[in-house]
Amino acid sequence: MYLNKIELNTKKTKALLALRNPNLIHGALASHYPEEPILWRIDEIGSKRNLLLQTEHLLSFSPLVEQFGKENHGAATVNLQPIFNLVKEDTQWKFRLKANPVYRTVNKKTGRKAYCHYMNDKDRLAWLENRSEKNGFKIDSVHISSIQNIRFKRNGSQVSLAAVTYDGILTVTNQELFLHTLEHGLGHGKAYGLGLLSLAPL
Repeated sequence: MYLNKIELNTKKTKALLALRNPNLIHGALASHYPEEPILWRIDEIGSKRNLLLQTEHLLSFSPLVEQFGKENHGAATVNLQPIFNLVKEDTQWKFRLKANPVYRTVNKKTGRKAYCHYMNDKDRLAWLENRSEKNGFKIDSVHISSIQNIRFKRNGSQVSLAAVTYDGILTVTNQELFLHTLEHGLGHGKAYGLGLLSLAPL
């Protein structure tokens, strides 16, 4: 697995639009890398906006740099395998996750199912806590560092996402489950920059 970083050029109109409409990056990834499952998100560090992309294979991201990045700045790439090799049960890690915490409801009249956003931090934190064990970890400490409400049109329909960024410390409880979570992400909305769980040593 590889983690690739592209610094977005916010002087480019397309990059600015992508900050509000993740469907632009989703479309670019689907067009240029149709066979590669890619987890991604946009991180804000001060005034910088970094596009992070986790891939199974080593890829060239020149098309994305050309569309969204800075000229003469390629994608910085890190091999994640050395980090994944250190992931064992009872190890502690700093983590960041940008996710779309939702719950499912059923319209009693129509029987149609729909996803709804949680409206307070207590429920958003409980959403992550409730999913930790089956994904191979437990939460030691966590806080919500940002919330972004995203709305865009897809095939004529309105899409609404609540991008909640969680930062904290976790302990691995099941190595196999946790590695699967790292590789495949957590929650809904992965095509739109959500679900990527990233680690850093304590």
